[in-house]
Amino acid sequence: MHEALHNFNLNIPHNSFVKIYTPNETSDQGLFSLQRLEAQDEPNNIEHLKHIINREYGILDLLDVFARADNLADFTTSFRHSGTKQVRSRDELRPLILLNLFAV
Repeated sequence: MHEALHNFNLNIPHNSFVKIYTPNETSDQGLFSLQRLEAQDEPNNIEHLKHIINREYGILDLLDVFARADNLADFTTSFRHSGTKQVRSRDELRPLILLNLFAV
């Protein structure tokens, strides 16, 4: 991970899809602005994969998939409240994180 982040830091100033700007002259931290990318063509096998998934599992609710994945991996514990202190309990925060991921 250290090597990947090091390479990311070296390459990002030269990436034409990324702009780094500072909101004001007194700030020493830059913000990222990402250019919208063009949609790629669907892979040739996507319809075949969709058919197999539909045959095996039927229609999946993505929110249910997030919740089940969190039950198995407990990945929501990696997220923190955006404020300086956590004002909600972990049980209150978990569904909000899942809904936020679903919305994205």
